[in-house]
Amino acid sequence: MNSVFRIDIDESRRPVIAYGETCLAGTIRISDYYESFLVPVDLWSVADYKRQWQEGIGRILAGSVPSCLVTGMRDPEHGLLVNIWPLYADPDNAGVVVIQSKSLLCREIRMRLTGRNFHDLIGPREFMTPDGDPVSEWVIPRSSLVDFLKELA
Repeated sequence: MNSVFRIDIDESRRPVIAYGETCLAGTIRISDYYESFLVPVDLWSVADYKRQWQEGIGRILAGSVPSCLVTGMRDPEHGLLVNIWPLYADPDNAGVVVIQSKSLLCREIRMRLTGRNFHDLIGPREFMTPDGDPVSEWVIPRSSLVDFLKELA
């Protein structure tokens, strides 16, 4: 099992209703960082999320940047946020990938979201928040994404 990077959606537990959405429990691990979150499953199934993760990882490994992994898909016409983890290449080290956490406001992306073109909505890698604080990011070996991709297959 990949110990550097992993996203899971727990299908063994009953869904919960949170903020009017049917959700399953999700987790992400990036090196020593671990976060739990709720994954909305009204619009996308678990298989849809995993398919997007395969596409997103395949994209960054093929050199198409930026890319992302969606962990909270909502209807862009009626939802508030789409939760993603942008993936960026490190120009100084081809052996690693930089991961950040980001929420896209549905009202800002609804006209530009066509199908699964999330990577077009990310923009360049940001280093500072609007408040001037450093953006949280994690640097992982590309090989850990390769390992996770194999687990998804």
